Amino acid sequence: MPYLFTIVKVCNKQRTYTENTNSRRQKTRRVYCLIDASGVEVKVCKEFFQNTLKVSAGRIDRILKVKGQLSTPPCDRRGKAPAANKTSADKIAELKVFIEKFPAYESHYALHKSKNRKYLASDLNITKLYSLYTNQVENPVSNFVFRKVFNEEFNLSFHPPVSDSCRKCDAYAIKIKAAETEADKRYLEQDLELHQRKASSARNGLQKDTELAKNNLEVTVITFDLMKTLPTPLLSTGVCYYNRQLWTYCFGIHNMGNDDVYMCVWNDFTPLFISFYKTVKAITNSTQYLYGLVKRYF
Repeated sequence: MPYLFTIVKVCNKQRTYTENTNSRRQKTRRVYCLIDASGVEVKVCKEFFQNTLKVSAGRIDRILKVKGQLSTPPCDRRGKAPAANKTSADKIAELKVFIEKFPAYESHYALHKSKNRKYLASDLNITKLYSLYTNQVENPVSNFVFRKVFNEEFNLSFHPPVSDSCRKCDAYAIKIKAAETEADKRYLEQDLELHQRKASSARNGLQKDTELAKNNLEVTVITFDLMKTLPTPLLSTGVCYYNRQLWTYCFGIHNMGNDDVYMCVWNDFTPLFISFYKTVKAITNSTQYLYGLVKRYF
């Protein structure tokens, strides 16, 4: 609009051929100008002016209507009115409260590209979330608005992580991010690098010990890990996402020499000690060794 305001001019007529007529055309005339490559204004006809700038006659009339009242171009007020179908702030806040009800967990997995991302249950998806939302809320927002708020206002994902992270690595990452000075940051980064080198050395040592155990029957190398906890039973009912479920645990013990694997499975009502005792006894078949191991860890 400011550009059109400057290149369309209203001039007084030098002579008129009718008298006693109160018409705008009796006193003024319009001049349409375009600027050429050298910066000089060139007068053109109205049709050429409209076709060149792709503007309608009505738009030109609206600009000239205020040109006599203002010395500077008026502000463009298009798009300033609130949308008739805009979702209210109360409905957006209600939607956010609904999404925040679902337990979200930090990733226990390292080297992922998405920082500060949290994960919902792996059996959920955004379609199922919207279905639960429509069943619970009166006058729900549209599917489009639901997805827009979920993707733009929350850093959530349904994809399961890939590999375990280290507690010390996570602690160092937080401290480095919160470091107040560059000296503190460099000191923490050096400690993190030293820690990661120790971890790499430990992995190399495990590989060497594994090869030794495979070639020497008198050497036994055992690794163990507490695996992912599983909800029991696995249900898709909406109420299960809000209530505490019964969790099943799996503790794996792996003999690296002969690849024998022993799995201890229990739930919230099964004592850990019983399952651990039976498995270790089956591996070692030695009460004395078992007593020392139990005394060490329990």
